[in-house]
Amino acid sequence: MKYLLLTLLLMLALHPAGAQIRPYPYQTSVGARLGNTWGLTVNQRVLPRWTVEGILQNDYQLNTPNLTLLMRRHHPIFFQRINWYYGAGLHAGLDRIETAPIAGLDGIVGIETSIARINASADFKPQLDLAGGVRFTPSVAASVRFIVVKAKPSFKFKGSKTKKARSRKPNIRIF
Repeated sequence: MKYLLLTLLLMLALHPAGAQIRPYPYQTSVGARLGNTWGLTVNQRVLPRWTVEGILQNDYQLNTPNLTLLMRRHHPIFFQRINWYYGAGLHAGLDRIETAPIAGLDGIVGIETSIARINASADFKPQLDLAGGVRFTPSVAASVRFIVVKAKPSFKFKGSKTKKARSRKPNIRIF
């Protein structure tokens, strides 16, 4: 829990107050996830406020490697560069203690910021195993990702209306 609060404070302290960059300026980002689980994470933006996250992780105590796929919805807060997100998904993996496959449901809620080509987030990700024994495992972690593909900038100016050019058709009458 200390690491989560430290990460949140660090993200707010490093944030330039006057920044006018979109809250999720990446199309694709790849990095590491560390907390009470550790692993690799990949984010891919699929719609303007939606991302898909893939996490390949292992739990320190339970020693259960698994692959998680999450769909996340983003909302800007504070400034345009910081956002919070929530989402849900599925996971599948292996319980090495009981040597049985596991599968289940995941949720996620967190905060995220991007500075230059670095994307950092801190989140809470509860995991409910349904196959291979019913078990609830909460996870708190911080992720640091490198932005591999930046999003294309889109500029919208309030009140600007573009007029379509009229095509002039020749005024020709046959009859």
